[in-house]
Amino acid sequence: MLDPLEASRRRRIVYHGLRGRLTDPEVAAAVRLCDREFTAEPVFSVQKFVARLAQVVGPARNTGELFASLTRLRMVANTDAIGPDPSAGEARDAGHARQDTGRGTRDTGSNGNGHGRPVAASSEGWPEVFAAVVEEVARGLTRVNPRVADAAFAFLGERLPRLKLTPGGQAEVAAWAANRTAAFTARTAKPDMHAVIHALYVWTCQEVGPIDADKLFARAVREADRVPSAAQCPPQGLL
Repeated sequence: MLDPLEASRRRRIVYHGLRGRLTDPEVAAAVRLCDREFTAEPVFSVQKFVARLAQVVGPARNTGELFASLTRLRMVANTDAIGPDPSAGEARDAGHARQDTGRGTRDTGSNGNGHGRPVAASSEGWPEVFAAVVEEVARGLTRVNPRVADAAFAFLGERLPRLKLTPGGQAEVAAWAANRTAAFTARTAKPDMHAVIHALYVWTCQEVGPIDADKLFARAVREADRVPSAAQCPPQGLL
């Protein structure tokens, strides 16, 4: 069994990640599923949980949204920042006051404020943070196997036309995929960064498995959190 604090963290991720995206009975079923089947797992795999949840409550039309919401919260370092533990009886009141935790002050995909820090009005800091994230992902894949890293760059180069990036973003990402040197500027818009990281994450899950992919991207976020721009542009906001 997990340490009680980690079990509480997983319940919070599930509850606040799904609330407003599923019905209340489905969210309650998801929390029970988490306690029943995902407290013995050494690493909480979002992909595995979403797949199992579909077997319990039925397939959801917004599976991608559920996956993204749970993944964002999983990357939040401060457990209390995720929201109250539903088993403590506080989450229901908090949830009614904040109907959708996927939008608001804790949605790192909408305002990037996973640490509760103010978001910069300027986008100038995001390229530095984005470069730090993708460079660490590349290093992580190389540690797994240099051929895996090569395959990731080849995949990204082939995938770019379908990611619908801005012209500037596509040019800079293409240059990185070809030259292996990250040199991003404000020409790469934040939605471009989201699209690239999401594509790399899905590919990595398929290649090395969701557990190792989660570890790799969690490390990338921790490393990126050390760059100066992370104070106003927390890397969780790119997931």
